[in-house]
Amino acid sequence: MKKFVLISGSIFLFVMAAAVALPLIFKDEIKQAVNNEIKKRVDADVKFGDFSVTLFKNFPNLTVQLENFSIINHAPFQGDSLVSVKSFNLVVNLYSVLFGQKYELKKIVMDAPRIQAKVSKSGK
Repeated sequence: MKKFVLISGSIFLFVMAAAVALPLIFKDEIKQAVNNEIKKRVDADVKFGDFSVTLFKNFPNLTVQLENFSIINHAPFQGDSLVSVKSFNLVVNLYSVLFGQKYELKKIVMDAPRIQAKVSKSGK
């Protein structure tokens, strides 16, 4: 019985240490991937403040949190704020982050979003 408790405790501690370490190890890669995807898909200036990664909010998925997220448009609506969000969370499948080439997005959560959509006379 003592061996079982010792082995179970060791496994639990290993899993907890990995849950804390993995987001820290991959934080820069994840931040770069987020920036690259935004640049590929959005023709506007995208800004965000604090960036954090955790496994504990939506375990076993990875949560990426962007604070003070905003998208500011280019021409024809130069300088208009399209999106402004106090906190923007992306929940991503951990397996796809570690072993996949495409990230599987599970959920998007926005705190205090302000979204403004405009259409020009030409329909753009």
